[in-house]
Formats: sequence, structure tokens, C-alpha cells
Amino acid sequence: MRRPTATTLRGRCSCGWRGERTFPIDWEKACGDQADAYDTSGPWAGWEEHMDEVSARAVSLPEDVASLLGQLRTCLDEIVGDEPLMVLKAAGELEAIVASAGPSQPPMSRGRDSRCRGSPRPWA
Repeated sequence: MRRPTATTLRGRCSCGWRGERTFPIDWEKACGDQADAYDTSGPWAGWEEHMDEVSARAVSLPEDVASLLGQLRTCLDEIVGDEPLMVLKAAGELEAIVASAGPSQPPMSRGRDSRCRGSPRPWA
């Protein structure tokens, strides 16, 4: 008995969001089980719209904090090729800062989509 074959795709996100629109899979054009074997532009577009909505509802960072994070990202991007362990150490330090600051925030103020961080494969 052969396994069922999907007929459509729809966007999804790690936060639990599921796209309302579905997109047909043209198995005549598809060649294999890999994501790039068929057209995923529809689910991607739905996911990008979802991320835009989440971003619009997000709290803005103070300018000085945004600037510091931008500088940190630039610095880490410059050294990741030569010093990957240093980048991992910096990531660990950031995780420690988040862990120490995060629990003091009341759960209600984080918002429904606070866990939404996107998804590397926003289709289901």
C-alpha cells in the first residue's frame, strides 16, 4: 500500500498560525519529496504576511537598544567565519541575559504571538 499523496499546501508558523488559503501541488511538475521540487511561493507569501502582521503588533525597541543589537550583529557577522566558538559564546551570554530578564515580565504583557519567531519551512 502506498502512502497518501498531499494535494495542497498551506502556510504555517512555529507559533501555531495556519494559513487560510491552500495551494494545489502540481505533481506533474514536481520531481521528488524535496521542498524545491514544487512551487511553495503561495505558502511563503502567506507566511510573510503573517510575519508582517506579527511585526506590526510587536513593541518597538528603544533606539539605543536597537543600535547596540545592530552593532552586535555586525560584529558577530564579521567574526563568525574565523571564530565560530566566539560567536557561540556571545550567543550563550545573550541567552543568560534573556533568562535573567525574561521571567520578571508578567505573562499577560508578552502578547499572544510573543513566541512567534518564524519558521524555516512555512508550509504544511
